[in-house]
Amino acid sequence: MILLAAIARPARAETSPIPAAVQLLLFGKIWMFDRSLAGNDHIVVAVLYQSSLRSSANAKDELIAAVRAGGSKIRCIPVALDNGDLSGALQHVNADVFYVTEMRGIDIQDVVRISRAVTSRPLQR
Repeated sequence: MILLAAIARPARAETSPIPAAVQLLLFGKIWMFDRSLAGNDHIVVAVLYQSSLRSSANAKDELIAAVRAGGSKIRCIPVALDNGDLSGALQHVNADVFYVTEMRGIDIQDVVRISRAVTSRPLQR
């Protein structure tokens, strides 16, 4: 399981100092070194965001738009974490990678713990 995070500067309401298209190029290079992903025909990325937080929703939209424009082997699944029920929201997510946007009131350690439990199950595509 790989966990990625978009680093936002909330004071200026930017979603990330690194454009999503550049992030995708970097991800492709990084994933080449992960044996569990290197040979995959496609990679499923769960994009964790909060729709109530504009920078989070914008980061999700930018990543999805960059994936569509790039024609890559990546497929994005947006996962809204608005109700605070992390376990319930992530329980049925079937992804290779979790991309974490800026969020409020979410403990990243909980995301890591739950995503590891979810991704340790065999993937059913």
